[in-house]
Amino acid sequence: MAGALPGERRLALLDYQDTLARNSGALPGESRYNLATDTKSSPSDRAIYSMVAEGKTAAEILSFIGKASRRPFNRYLANALRNLGAASTLTLDSQGGWRFGNSSQAQRYAAAYNPKTDTVALFTARDAERHTLHELTHAATLKAIAAGGPASLQMRALFLHIKRNGSLDGQYGMSNLDEFVAEAFSNPKFQAALKDIPAPKSSTLRNAWEWFVRLVANALGFKTAPMRTAL
Repeated sequence: MAGALPGERRLALLDYQDTLARNSGALPGESRYNLATDTKSSPSDRAIYSMVAEGKTAAEILSFIGKASRRPFNRYLANALRNLGAASTLTLDSQGGWRFGNSSQAQRYAAAYNPKTDTVALFTARDAERHTLHELTHAATLKAIAAGGPASLQMRALFLHIKRNGSLDGQYGMSNLDEFVAEAFSNPKFQAALKDIPAPKSSTLRNAWEWFVRLVANALGFKTAPMRTAL
């Protein structure tokens, strides 16, 4: 991500291998799925999975990640989300409560977020730390938009800029602002398309994807250059 600050690049990398199951059968705005990986669960992943099973709150799980994660960026992000008051319900699920267009593929998915119920579901302990942070970041961004204020105005400005560009007309992610955010978080093809849309000439950023990542970073409290550079 040329022109992005280090913290923003790390935030973008949180989406690595998190892809939207476009054939999942989910209703618009209902749920988004992350593909499971072949990695083995770490002690932290297993601890987080157990905490969810015990009914621990988002604040308690984020506090654990903020202290115990081996990744400095994950510790920082967890603390930022906790300071924002992240309070989504976390649950384990056998995938029976989530919609899959092809149930035979259900085992491929690792996590989901349902904005209608503000619920994050973990389907496996694998990468539980990463998936928990990813889904809670998605939730925090949607809530910041819904609350109005600068985060909402800035994300709407980005959305309108992309609509005026016209190159993504007809794509699912352009149906409304919530679906735009969901696709930008989870669909690599949509992310790639955003990278092809130039930012406004007056901006120091190069494209719409960099703009999106910066808005999410701002919404999470990465307010100063030193903090972002430290990541």
